[in-house]
Amino acid sequence: MRFSIRVPVEYEEASATWDVSTSGVHVALSYAAPPLSIGTGVRMRFSFFAGSFDLSFAGSVVRHTDEGFAVEFEPLDAAHRDLLRQALPVENGA
Repeated sequence: MRFSIRVPVEYEEASATWDVSTSGVHVALSYAAPPLSIGTGVRMRFSFFAGSFDLSFAGSVVRHTDEGFAVEFEPLDAAHRDLLRQALPVENGA
C-alpha cells in the first residue's frame, strides 16, 4: 500500500516525495535535471515529523516519470520496515 506524503528528502537539492511505501518511493524533483539511469543506486534519507527521526534506505531507480523518478528500496530488515510503517499515515487517512 502506498501513501501520499510530503517529507524532506536528501537528494542533491531540495525535493519532495510522495507514494511512499515499505517497498519504495516516488521522488518529485523541484528542479529540472537529467534523469538518472534505470538501475542507478541511490540512498534516500527521509526526515519525518520535523526531524524527530531520520530514516535512510538504499535502493535503485526503477522508472522515470514526468515529475521525477521511482526508487525501489533494497529489502528492508524488520526493524526498518516497522519504523517506516510507524512514520506513514494510517489507512483510514488519519
